[in-house]
Amino acid sequence: MAVVSSFPLLRLPLQNLKDVLLNMGIMEQALFSVLSVRTKKFVRQFSVFKNIRMHIRLFSGSVKVEITCNQVNGSISCLFEDEHMSVGRVYILPVHARIYFTTPDVRSWLNHFLYIINPSKIDVLEYFENSAEFHEQRFQISVDCLKDLNILKLHINFNGQLELVPKLIGAFQPQNLLSLRSYPRPPFDSSQKSELRQILSQQFQTFILEVDIPLKELLHTNCSYVYLSSSLLTDKDINVFLKHWLAGLKPKLEFLWLVRSAQVFNPTTILEGIPHEVAPNDRELKLHYNMLTKVGGVDIDLGGGIKATMIFDVNFPKLYIAVHNTEYISFK
Repeated sequence: MAVVSSFPLLRLPLQNLKDVLLNMGIMEQALFSVLSVRTKKFVRQFSVFKNIRMHIRLFSGSVKVEITCNQVNGSISCLFEDEHMSVGRVYILPVHARIYFTTPDVRSWLNHFLYIINPSKIDVLEYFENSAEFHEQRFQISVDCLKDLNILKLHINFNGQLELVPKLIGAFQPQNLLSLRSYPRPPFDSSQKSELRQILSQQFQTFILEVDIPLKELLHTNCSYVYLSSSLLTDKDINVFLKHWLAGLKPKLEFLWLVRSAQVFNPTTILEGIPHEVAPNDRELKLHYNMLTKVGGVDIDLGGGIKATMIFDVNFPKLYIAVHNTEYISFK
């Protein structure tokens, strides 16, 4: 059996040690940081993790931290659950390289990885209500560890009950985007609708809503981008909403994307009583959400020299409305 010689890595001059660390893979760098207090400090000191896109998923029973690094050494994910922690390399295929540790202290491990990564922001924070029981202690650990970090996007996946949503928004106030996704989608009672209105009135740039609410509830929003997927959408409601928009009640709204599961939208009903002009079929434009080229559209005048274009999807129940001279639409 061959004898493997040791290498005094930590005795190298600092610049040489930094060069070695920067040539490691991202998973090896993470594992190097858990060897000792010194290795942990070296990884942070040398700013090993650069160009980081940080995605954190919170579940009722675990905290999953996904770290995407825009470098050739790839990505890793860290999973904290019960008394175990694991670190794995992320591939396009499911993760198949993972190392497990036993840990009685989830807080310490989560703080450890936040320390070595030293992120300036959390790009995406997702919460999944995947059990009937809410784990207050686990939730508080996440709140304490993330309290000083800016969260850009907050996605809340809940089971139809709104009770936890205000608490989550208060704890993880996002800067740019709030997404609410309910599965299943039971109808909201009057008190829940009141709670929802308070949420919708908050100042966010983008709302992503996959909840069954009437379109009139969007009158409470103060954002520039709204996506709404709701089985309660009707053509008449959209017509009324557009008339409110034309009356100047939605001055900040620049992009509206509506989806429902029933039949495609009826332009005749939606545009009834609304001055509009059908654009030529050969006019090409691009919409923000996927930058796919569309043609034609219907132009409406929002007043004050502001125009918007409506795109009716002829194959699916989707409707897009984008205000001109914004980041959400461009013309060829």
